[in-house]
Amino acid sequence: GYTLGRNIGYGYVRNADGVSDDFLASGDYELVVAMERTQANIHLEPMYDPAGARVKA
Repeated sequence: GYTLGRNIGYGYVRNADGVSDDFLASGDYELVVAMERTQANIHLEPMYDPAGARVKA
C-alpha cells in the first residue's frame, strides 16, 4: 500500500450460507502474517481515489 501509506493484506471470507455486505460488516477479522495473527479491518469500498477527485480539488 505505498499509495495509501499503510500496510494492506488480502484474505478470504467463507460462509456456507453465502457472503453478503451485511455479513462482512458484522465480522471481526484477523490475518495470519508470518505465523502470527494480526488484527485486520475490512473495507467494502476502494481505499484509493479511482476517479482522481482528490487530486483535482
